[in-house]
Parts: sequence; structure tokens; C-alpha cells
Amino acid sequence: MKKILNVLIIEDHPMVIEGYQRVFEEISSVDRNFKFNIASALCCETANFKINEYTISNSIDIVLLDLRLPASKDGKTISGEDVGYKIRDEFPNCKIIIITSLSDNYILNTILKKLNPDGLIIKSEISGRELKDAIFSVLDDKPYYSISVLRLLRKQISSDFVVEPVDRQILYHLSIGTKTKDLPKIVHLSLGGVERRKRQLKQIFNVDETNDNVLLKIAKDNGFI
Repeated sequence: MKKILNVLIIEDHPMVIEGYQRVFEEISSVDRNFKFNIASALCCETANFKINEYTISNSIDIVLLDLRLPASKDGKTISGEDVGYKIRDEFPNCKIIIITSLSDNYILNTILKKLNPDGLIIKSEISGRELKDAIFSVLDDKPYYSISVLRLLRKQISSDFVVEPVDRQILYHLSIGTKTKDLPKIVHLSLGGVERRKRQLKQIFNVDETNDNVLLKIAKDNGFI
């Protein structure tokens, strides 16, 4: 007897949704054990509506989730990450596979630690074959990460550096061009506190230069940004 699984695809490009749906259809045609009931959402607003529908009537078994999504009308759900937290709260056993074009190490690290997805795939690396592998892997309770994510995790494991979350924030915002004087508004430290953190980071990464570029390069090489 086939196991019927509810799937929710949350992605703002209809053609991409169609491609993902075809992969599920191929899986059910090859593996007679599974049948998929597929729903989709193009934005945070619709995703919230679908999640609420499932909460009342059923459960969600698998979610394919993009991180860049149009925000909800009330402004309370502004990204796929927020949608992911809602799904985690409502359906703790749901398998969440994030498929994103974002490849920034800081963002990927944050997603891995805070949302803890069952799968994380960079869009530029995905193929039909890889998505099938990811789906079968998470259904077997095994995490699935694409090549770039595995490289990042290997860098983290092999690194001797210990960096606090607030330090990662500082490094990230410096790397995207934020001025040191503007960081207190973002990381909720005084300017003196930010400067102390930067000095500590340069000691951790063995950087003598007053120029932040060397610090940022070493941090990037070690997968922190």
C-alpha cells in the first residue's frame, strides 16, 4: 500500500515549482511505496494560509522552501526563514529542504544553526537527480547538503578558530560594506564594544594590520563569512 505524503513547495517562481513537482511525480512513478499530495505557495502570505489549513485538517510531511519570498501583507513574515520557523513550530516532524540562491556563508551558518533544516541545497548546484537524492535521504531521516554546504561544514570542523555569534555578525556586516561607526545600531553594542570585538578578532585570526581587509579575507577563507 502506498504511503501518502503531503508536500508543500514554497517558491516564488512558478516554473521552478513545476520542475519540483515533476521530480515528485517521477519518484512516485518509480517507487511504488510513495504518493505525494502537492500544494504550493508563491509568497509568505499564501504560505501562512496553507500552513494554517494543514494545521486544522492534516499535517505537512515535506516542505521545499526558498528563502527569498515576498513578505506577508501584515509585515510579520518577511522571508522564507520566518516561514520555516512557523513550520518547525506547527509540524516538528516535517522534513524541511531549503533550496536557495543565497550562498553567503554567514547566512547559511545562521540557517543551519537556527532553523536546522533536514536538507540545504544551493540552487546553482541543483538538478533533478540531486533533488531526488535529497528527498529520499530526508525521508530516510538522513540530512542532505549540497556540495557548497558540505565544503562550508568541513571548513568549520577543521578550523581552530572560535568565533562568537556577535563576532560573526560584525564580520558579515563589515564584509558587505557597513562602516564600523554604523555597527552599534545593528549588533546592539557600543562603538567601544565593537572596536574591542574587532581587536579580539584580529588577535584570534593573528592579524596585525589595522586594515580590516586582511581580517575579512582570513574569516572568509575559514567559512565564517
